[in-house]
Amino acid sequence: METIYKYELEITDLQEISIPDKAKILTVQLQHGTPCLWCLVNPEMHLRPYHIVTKVTGRDIEDGFNGEYVGTYQLKCKLADGDFVGHVFII
Repeated sequence: METIYKYELEITDLQEISIPDKAKILTVQLQHGTPCLWCLVNPEMHLRPYHIVTKVTGRDIEDGFNGEYVGTYQLKCKLADGDFVGHVFII
């Protein structure tokens, strides 16, 4: 049986999250100001590490980057002069 799980994301360049194998990535959105990743999972599958990369608008992306795009979220942020736009990829 499959279930939709939510995973809160850190606002960082790279993070690792343990998600059941063969998960279907659904979306990235904000919930109460926190970026979250929603996945359709079979909770009986073994956990495996998923590497989540967040790229920021206007910054260079290294040659050969081959992440799978998941979604984009926007935050008001003092560190980013008011607006932070994070583009989330799975590698």
